[in-house]
Amino acid sequence: MINLRTLSAFTLALMLSLHSFAEDWPTLQHDNRRSGATSASLNFPLDANWTFKSPRPPQTAWEGPAKWDAYSAQSDLKSMRNFDPAFYVTAVGDRVYFGSSADDAAHCLDAKTGKEIWTYYTNGPVRVPPTIDNGKAYFGSDDGNAYCVDAKTGEFIWQQKPADDDRYIPVNGKLTSTYPVRTGVLVKDGIAYFGASLLPWRNSYLMAVSADSGHLDGPGLFKKVETGMAMQGAFLASKDHIYVLQGRSAPIVFNRDEGKKRGTIGGEGGIYALITEDNSFIAGSPSQKVDYFKETTESGESRDQMASYEGANRIVIDGGVAYLHAKGELSAFKRSEYMALQAEIIQREPDAEKLRKDIKTLKKQLEKDKDSALLKKKMRDAVKSQKLLKDEIDGFIAQLPDCFMWRIECDNAHALIKAGNTLIAGGTNSVAAYDPATGKQIWDTEVEGIAHGLAVAQGQLYVSTDKGYIYSYKGA
Repeated sequence: MINLRTLSAFTLALMLSLHSFAEDWPTLQHDNRRSGATSASLNFPLDANWTFKSPRPPQTAWEGPAKWDAYSAQSDLKSMRNFDPAFYVTAVGDRVYFGSSADDAAHCLDAKTGKEIWTYYTNGPVRVPPTIDNGKAYFGSDDGNAYCVDAKTGEFIWQQKPADDDRYIPVNGKLTSTYPVRTGVLVKDGIAYFGASLLPWRNSYLMAVSADSGHLDGPGLFKKVETGMAMQGAFLASKDHIYVLQGRSAPIVFNRDEGKKRGTIGGEGGIYALITEDNSFIAGSPSQKVDYFKETTESGESRDQMASYEGANRIVIDGGVAYLHAKGELSAFKRSEYMALQAEIIQREPDAEKLRKDIKTLKKQLEKDKDSALLKKKMRDAVKSQKLLKDEIDGFIAQLPDCFMWRIECDNAHALIKAGNTLIAGGTNSVAAYDPATGKQIWDTEVEGIAHGLAVAQGQLYVSTDKGYIYSYKGA
């Protein structure tokens, strides 16, 4: 006899499994938090499904880092505005989408075959992949416009140009608006957000328009003119805030309701950032010289530092576990325990800094009055307090390694995502998959170029490289 209750439970589990397997990747890094994490699964081993090769590789907005910075006397610098080194993809249903800086268009491919379904040309490079929402595809262009087209057919729906300025400048052999839309288009709760910006000494435009019509009339819709910023790379969004990345300057947070500026937040630059499951904001790096992430509270009113990740260049947080690539290693650690220790360290840092300054001052005073018993006592007390505080901090630092679940050597430092029960890392001419519970490598493949872009949808892995390749892999 068939147990209907057991059958129903089995049917529900099967439906949930199929839903997990078939989840989409509708925007850059999967969601508006740019988490890089999805519940979608992959069946390993993966086999090559199809390859798309652009006639020309990506034409990045910025050539790359300066060879050296004379002002700060730094060399071997890294790029702070590398938001478009590959044709990153989004994928919904049986379609795959990407924007091209080579032919100035948004593209739609058949997910099964990789064949072109439609192409929508603009008058400038499309640097951030289309966001797919409610049957529509949204993207920005260096021609100064944000676009919305039908996701199935590529037919035009609306466009919005934030700036009235029609001037263009030559960049890499092309003409670019003095107010390019290089933020992509973020869609949330029926509102499309994007920015038009180029140089911090010129105006920047922050837009919130109707996702259906592109119009500005209605609650939560606005057009804000800002100064002193350069919007570069994809926006992020939480329930209440929009986050704007700038590259060489700190991210800026705005209120979603009215576009009111709340101040800077997170790290001090870069275009790689994410919002965690519990609404912390992680961003970096503080300079062109080092790899570093700083985690802060998400609130626009209070932005206290919660943790730091020195040497890190990629991070994914999912299910309370943080997966980190830093200094040639890939690791997993218990985030709550790690952050508790970091909180103890950060809490003591102001006192440590105060003691350092007090001791420096006392040394100068003792040089003038070497026989002062009072100054000598103050110095002994300060040095003793400094040692006790240092021992406390060192004790917490010594416990940090215990938070780690595993560590492995890993050269794939350019991209990191989590798909179901798999961690995937992209490197130079290589992509590899790992078991997130143990760090054991379970699959790898060779690609042409640096694998900057990774996405998983409908049981397929997509890899985008700086050579203009988009690879599709699928399980048996």
